[in-house]
Amino acid sequence: MLFLVNVILTLWVSWARGQEKVQSCDQPPRLPNGTVADTPKEEYGHGEVVEYGCNPRFLLKGAKKIQCVDGEWTPLPVCVEEHSTCGDVPELENGEVVSPARPSYHHGDSVAFTCRDDFTMIGYSLVTCIRGTWTQPPQCIGEKTLL
Repeated sequence: MLFLVNVILTLWVSWARGQEKVQSCDQPPRLPNGTVADTPKEEYGHGEVVEYGCNPRFLLKGAKKIQCVDGEWTPLPVCVEEHSTCGDVPELENGEVVSPARPSYHHGDSVAFTCRDDFTMIGYSLVTCIRGTWTQPPQCIGEKTLL
């Protein structure tokens, strides 16, 4: 029995010492056409994770998060340019576009709406061009309708 306790204790001490040798990582690598979504730090501990996002008009390919593993970062995702454009901004009954009009809208571009007086907005005030299609626009509902 004492032999078994010694083996377990020896294994645990070896494991604990090995944990001390795990290295931290420097700042995460720069992502072309993208940014780190988190607040940057000088040093990242083993196991810490960083999240990336792409600039407008670019799509993320791969995992959006990388991890510090014993002094090395796991592989970066890639930001790929998206060439599709969206057509005209969707019409909003009893509302209007706040953003200035553009000749064309690319992937990642957004447009803001507002409702006319005496109307309440239901939904998110922005629509975004995603791969050539606008996201769902909000609705402007008359205040009397809400009662």
